[in-house]
Amino acid sequence: MLAVTTSETLKLLEGNPQVLTALRENIRVFRTQMDRCEYVECTSALDNPVCIFILKRDGLEGRVFDNEEKILMDIVDEVRFSSDLAGLDLSPVY
Repeated sequence: MLAVTTSETLKLLEGNPQVLTALRENIRVFRTQMDRCEYVECTSALDNPVCIFILKRDGLEGRVFDNEEKILMDIVDEVRFSSDLAGLDLSPVY
């Protein structure tokens, strides 16, 4: 089933290059908005549709947070409520 989905997706993108252009523009707009946030930083490549965010330490100085995981989960919940796709990966970033 995954192979069929992949094949059909590739056919769609090859037959409608404007879809890929629109997706790239959406990524650019999203990244521009998120770059304005003083608390998170995106570590993904600029054209990568998968955005990996980390909390900026310098933006959080002087603030006391009991649980970084709770903050990130609150962000994911907020995004989910706004009908966007998001997930939370708790693996350490090096």
